[in-house]
Amino acid sequence: MKTRILRYLLVLIATVVGLFALTTPRVKDEDNVFSANRAFNDIENIALEPHTIEDYTALEDVKDYLYGRMVSLGLNPYVTTHSVSDEEYAITEVNNIIGVLEGDSDSYILLIAHYDSSPAKRVGEATGSLGAADDGYGLSSILETISVLQSNNVVMKNGIKVLFTDGEEIGLYGAEKEVEINPEFFDDVAFIINVEARGVKGASIMFQTSLDNYKVIKFYQKADYPVSFSLAGDVYSRMPNSTDFTPMLEYGLVGINMAVLDNLDYYHTPKDNPDNVSLTSLQHYGEVMYPLVKEFVTNEEYNDVDYFQSNTNATYFTLLPNVFIVYSSITQLIFVIITAGLFGFSIYLGLKSNIISWKRLAKCTAVWTMLMILLLLDGILISNILSWITGIPFSLTYMPKIPFALGIFIIVTVLDTVVIGFFIKKIVDNKSNENSLLFGGLMLNAIFMIIFTAALPGGTYLFMIPLLVGSIVLIVNHYLKQNEIGNARLYRVIESINIFIPVLLFAPILYLLYLALTIGALGLTLLFLIFPLAIILPTIERLEKSRS
Repeated sequence: MKTRILRYLLVLIATVVGLFALTTPRVKDEDNVFSANRAFNDIENIALEPHTIEDYTALEDVKDYLYGRMVSLGLNPYVTTHSVSDEEYAITEVNNIIGVLEGDSDSYILLIAHYDSSPAKRVGEATGSLGAADDGYGLSSILETISVLQSNNVVMKNGIKVLFTDGEEIGLYGAEKEVEINPEFFDDVAFIINVEARGVKGASIMFQTSLDNYKVIKFYQKADYPVSFSLAGDVYSRMPNSTDFTPMLEYGLVGINMAVLDNLDYYHTPKDNPDNVSLTSLQHYGEVMYPLVKEFVTNEEYNDVDYFQSNTNATYFTLLPNVFIVYSSITQLIFVIITAGLFGFSIYLGLKSNIISWKRLAKCTAVWTMLMILLLLDGILISNILSWITGIPFSLTYMPKIPFALGIFIIVTVLDTVVIGFFIKKIVDNKSNENSLLFGGLMLNAIFMIIFTAALPGGTYLFMIPLLVGSIVLIVNHYLKQNEIGNARLYRVIESINIFIPVLLFAPILYLLYLALTIGALGLTLLFLIFPLAIILPTIERLEKSRS
C-alpha cells in the first residue's frame, strides 16, 4: 500500500511539473527591459470606461490617447477612415491608427491590436467591457515594447509597423477594411504578431499561426517563456472563432496570434477592468513580444520579406518553462514510423515471453476504448446537469459563470481517475493481466497516434511520445531481465518513466482545454484523460506485482 501511494504521489508531482509550463514570469521594473508596471499605466488610461463602438466619445478619447502615445514614440501615426454599414450598431465608419518605425531595409514586422472594447453581449450585462485585458493587454504591450527598444537605442536593420484597429469586437471591420482598401500597406510585411485576450489572466498562449509554419515557429522559439502547443493551433483552425489575425491570413501574411485564456467569466464584461488585470500575464506578453521584435529589427537575415515562407509545418509544445520543443512534420513522420516499429517489436517480445496474447491484447484495448467512451459520456452528462441547475445554456465551447467550475473540473478528474484505478486493480487482482492492460493502453495510444497523424498532426506528439517511451521501457527491461543485468530496483526505476512522461505531456493540455472551452467541454477533457491513464495505471499494477 505504501509503494502504491508513492507512485500516485509521482503522478501528482508529474502533474505539478507539467503545469509549470503555463507559469508566468515575475514582473520587472528595470529601465532596459519590458515592464508590466509601465505598460499598466497605459491600460489605466485606456480602460477608464467602456469604449465600445456604441460609446463614441469614449472610443474617440482612447483613439486620441493612443495617437498621442504613438507620436511620443516617434511612430509618426496617421488615421485611416473606412466606410462600413452595420445596422445593429448603427455605425458608418471605423478608424484605424497606423504607425511606422523605419529600418534600413524595406522589410517590416507588423504588431496588431484592437482598441475598441466589447459591447454588452451577455445576458444580464447592462454595459460593455472596459477592455483592460481585451485588448488593453495588446495595446499596452506593443507600446511598451517599442518604448524599450528606443530606450536601449536598438539599431533598426528592419522596420516596425503598428496597426491599432477599430470595430474588431463587432465584426473585424477595421482589419478587414484595411486589407481591402489599403493592401499596399501589407506588401512589405514579413511577419505579424496579433495580440488578443480571451480572459484576463494566465500565460500568454500562442494559439494560432499561419499555414506551413515551420520557420514561423522556429522564430517564435526565440521568445522568452514561449508557451504554445501545436494541438491548440489545429483545434482553433477548425473552430468558428476569428480575430484580426483572420483577414491577415486570408491576405497571405504569416505570423502568430496570442492571448491569455484564464477566467472567461470576466471576458467581454465590465469586470474586464484595471482592477482585474494580471501584471504577471502582462509581463508574459512582453517576455514573448520584445525578444521577437528585437530579433527581427536587428537581424539582417529578415531583410527578405519572404523569409518566413515555408513548405512544411511544425509540431511544437512547451515542456517546461523556457523549454520549447519544435520539429518539422517530416521529422514527426519519421518518429511515428520508428515508434510504430518499436511498439510492434515490444509486442513481439511480449508474445514470445508469453506475458501477453493477441486475444488478451484485443480485449484490453477494447476495455480502454469502453472506458474512454464512458468518460466522454460522464463529462457530457455532468456539463448538462450543471447547465440545467444554473440555467446557463449548454455549449461545448463556452459555458461561463458556472459556480465553482474549476473545483468541479478538478474533483471530477480526480474521482474518475480513482474509480478507473480501482476498476483496473480489480481486473488485475482477478485475472493477473496487468501486462495485457499495459499493452492494450499503449495500443489505444498507437491507434490515436495514427488518427492524429492524418487528421490533427499537431496533437500527434501526445500519443507518440508516451508510446515511444513505453515501448523502449518494455524492450529495455525485457533484455535487462533476460540477461540478468541490474536488479529489481533498477527495473522499477526504468518502469516508473511510464508514469511520469504521459502526465508531464497531458497535464497542461487538459488544463488548457478546460480554460479555452470551459466546463462545457468536460466530456472532451475526460476523453483525453484516458490516454495517460491507460499507460499509468497498468504500469502501477506491474510495479506492485513485481514487489510481490
